[in-house]
Amino acid sequence: MNGRALGYALALVAALIAPWVAYPVFLMTALCFALFACAFNLLLGYAGLMSFGHAMFFGMAGYFYGHVVKAWDLPPELGLLAGVAGAAAIVGAVCTGALLEVFSWRAAFGLNVVLAVIAIVGAYLIVPESADDEASHPDLGGAALSIAGLVALVYSIIEAPSAGWSSGRTLIGIGIGLALLAAFVRFELRRSHPMLDPRIFTHHRLSAGSLSIFVQFFAFFGFLFLVLQYLQIVRHDSALVAALSLLPMAFGIMPSSRLAPKLAGHLGSGRVCVGGLVLIAGGMVMLSRLEATTSYWFIAIGLFVLGAGMGTAMTPATSSITEALPKAQQGVASAVNDLAREVGGALGIAVLGSIMTATYRDNLNLLGVPDSVAEQVRHSVARAAHIGGSLADQANSAFIDGVRVALLAAAALLVLAAASVAALTRHRASTSEPQEHDDRARQFSQVSS
Repeated sequence: MNGRALGYALALVAALIAPWVAYPVFLMTALCFALFACAFNLLLGYAGLMSFGHAMFFGMAGYFYGHVVKAWDLPPELGLLAGVAGAAAIVGAVCTGALLEVFSWRAAFGLNVVLAVIAIVGAYLIVPESADDEASHPDLGGAALSIAGLVALVYSIIEAPSAGWSSGRTLIGIGIGLALLAAFVRFELRRSHPMLDPRIFTHHRLSAGSLSIFVQFFAFFGFLFLVLQYLQIVRHDSALVAALSLLPMAFGIMPSSRLAPKLAGHLGSGRVCVGGLVLIAGGMVMLSRLEATTSYWFIAIGLFVLGAGMGTAMTPATSSITEALPKAQQGVASAVNDLAREVGGALGIAVLGSIMTATYRDNLNLLGVPDSVAEQVRHSVARAAHIGGSLADQANSAFIDGVRVALLAAAALLVLAAASVAALTRHRASTSEPQEHDDRARQFSQVSS
């Protein structure tokens, strides 16, 4: 089984169940999945366990910021939180690249162990306990359905370029995944204490914010997956230089995320969020024009525009999610925000990576090439780079074509999302917001009580 598929699916499921289950139950669930995965692949088991920890941290971090720090009530602090969340991926890549210049790849994991120990000690000393003694029992049925559905869907998308998008294996896998997720929604609607109540998405503001976060991280993680390969394989940059090349994105995210709350106060969060999504789409279109010899200044401008769009859209989107639900439901709001990010990131890598791979293979001309060599070239552009010569040049050109198609597809999705967010926020503005919010608050409180 493809390790990425199950690893991503475990992360998504963890994002769903983390805020609703007690720590011992969560830990036992994580260990069971890790042991199950280890039976197939040891690395997969470790990846699954890390995915659980990652999602558990982000789910609880959101709850902590909402209930203890009260950041949801302070737009500037919320903007800082969104900016740090976006820029951290770039900073992490730079730190990893620096380590790889001196040490082996194992050093990157060693650094994370050290940082995790520091974070554990800090959390124990600083973070107050906020357990809910009246929390409901974990929704094991919903967790099982979401696990099965997400594994089938993500795995089928990742494997589609190899099996064929129209093959029975791919279509059946995607169909099973969607059917299981539909069963999950139906199951949750019938539960008195659901893991995730689908009815909350009838609130247009929450739906708009969730859609925006989903699409932002779909594009963001899918783009990172592709651009790092472009920088290292096509432009022959080292890991450190490739990571440093992404810094203009962080320089765009941080100031725009701090400015976004002020813009939202003057223009409205819906308009600011739509503007941010359009900026991200513009950055994607710019970066889709990359060639092997493209000037770095052009790349830097595109990265800055993309980052500015991320920072601009992320803060009002997160605010829309948290403000849509009453105070008692902020744990749910945090989970929805994290769910949108996790699902978007995983599917972004799977879908954009699959689009790139399919286009890459379609654009290769390997007539007369020995079968063993042709198979290596079809497998990845990295293997073609090791072979060298004209095959490497052809593979680079095909890879760039694949990146172009994938980024244009992401840009189209971002524009569609921007139009949807505009429609959802316009619908909310045309209704009586105070009465609607009060009615929703009572409804959600009754559902969760």
